[in-house]
Amino acid sequence: MVLNLSIFILISIFLPPATPSAAVDRRFEACRRPMSCDDGQTIQYPFHIEHRQQKFCGYPGFKLKCHQNGHPILHLSGRDLVVRSISYETHSLRLSDDAVLTASECRLLIGNLSLFNEPFHLADGQGEICGGEERRRAAERNGLVMKWTAGECSFCNKSGGFCGFDYSTHFFKCYCPDRPHALRCNPPSPPGEFLFFFSATAFSLPWI
Repeated sequence: MVLNLSIFILISIFLPPATPSAAVDRRFEACRRPMSCDDGQTIQYPFHIEHRQQKFCGYPGFKLKCHQNGHPILHLSGRDLVVRSISYETHSLRLSDDAVLTASECRLLIGNLSLFNEPFHLADGQGEICGGEERRRAAERNGLVMKWTAGECSFCNKSGGFCGFDYSTHFFKCYCPDRPHALRCNPPSPPGEFLFFFSATAFSLPWI
């Protein structure tokens, strides 16, 4: 009888009270669906598409617009640049400007982008593309490579969350099914962990 009572007390202490299943957090739902500007490119954190995604799904300064031709547009240093491709693994993207037709315009663009150093900066070797006609034409064909810096997202993604930014607190957020977290979703404790703890505790008590 005493043994059964002790087991009941342990269960009451360590098991959380039963609660009805909570609704999935709205920010998690909003940011879990990648979007596109109809050119097939996946747009996700740190970028967000104006009028198609909530801005809390992206990072400050990473707003994109969709051009009528279906390409995403990034506004940098006073110019609208076409986003040719995005590499989320290397934190880089290729940009092009249809207005760059002469060497002087090329140098002006490179000079402006070199000053615009946060959160984007020119990748190594991009500052010399205006040094000759062949290089400039290659840059027009292939685009300029830019690197970016934003809140780290890998821990959040690996935990099943989706990255975003809280504009009221100005901090990175990991949006999870239950609620936003600071860095990653909190996984539930493995069932075996509690059972092991319960067994070890129960059999070490001085039963009367």
